[in-house]
Amino acid sequence: MIFMEKDKIVLKQNDVQNAFDIFKILNNNTLDVFGQYVIQENDIIFTKNFRSVPVFEYPLRIDAYILVLCLNGSIDLDINLKLYHLVPNMAVILEPKQLVFHHNNHSDDFDAICCIISPSFVTDLAAGLPMLWLQNPILNMTDEWKNRFLLYWNVIFHKIKDPNLRYKKEILKNMFKIWIYEMLNMFESNLTLTNAKPKTRKDEIVISFIKLVGQDFMIDRSVGYYADKLCITPKHLSKTMNEIRGITASEYIDTYIILEAKSQLKFTNRSIKEICNDLNFANQSFFGKFFKHHTGLSPLQYREKV
Repeated sequence: MIFMEKDKIVLKQNDVQNAFDIFKILNNNTLDVFGQYVIQENDIIFTKNFRSVPVFEYPLRIDAYILVLCLNGSIDLDINLKLYHLVPNMAVILEPKQLVFHHNNHSDDFDAICCIISPSFVTDLAAGLPMLWLQNPILNMTDEWKNRFLLYWNVIFHKIKDPNLRYKKEILKNMFKIWIYEMLNMFESNLTLTNAKPKTRKDEIVISFIKLVGQDFMIDRSVGYYADKLCITPKHLSKTMNEIRGITASEYIDTYIILEAKSQLKFTNRSIKEICNDLNFANQSFFGKFFKHHTGLSPLQYREKV
């Protein structure tokens, strides 16, 4: 369900997760509200006004890479249960299916640009390249970096917008590849400037675990399942998570599931039984006990309260 709230577009259902579908829906009757944006087939979306991007009043998993550069003001973004505070000259790169929630919590003067890219498009370009943003999705830019970043961004924006451009797909792929290399250079320089420690085996375990939970939390909730996938023991996984993120593997999984359950209870009309089935609980009774243990309320009480 899409409706207007002042100058914002608000999505109230939890079943729309494809960014390109969202933009196509909005294009039918809300283009003037959405602001300046361009779409290249099902591969790229550029918008010059991130504040006009739909306000997701629930944690969302979008199947795309998302890049946001803060130009003014500030905004809080919750990425995979970790809070980040974006200020000017700070960029963030989101991986596909990461759990993202921005709480609509930003300063009045917040301004940013946003780029959304399909996983298949990135895979074609970046195969074999180091994904440095997996270690830390935040990139602190100097003014020189920001200007260089915006130069590429504006050129690509206008190339997409040009209806008469021949070989558009080939041109865009090559421009994006150069842009990705530029960003990798910025990330590597950023790690050096901040004296950040190189990624350790423990960091790799945490990154892989978080990614797996985002993919498989509706399939299995046991720490053993994810430990097996990572070829380590459940004890080692929990100890590593606690050391790096200050939360055990079990606590992370449970929190992720509760967040999803709350989201569906609050923002969809799905029955509690349907939600229970979605989250792979054996029955409603077990789901109810699990939910109440973590929230103090039954699923029905939570839905009625919010």
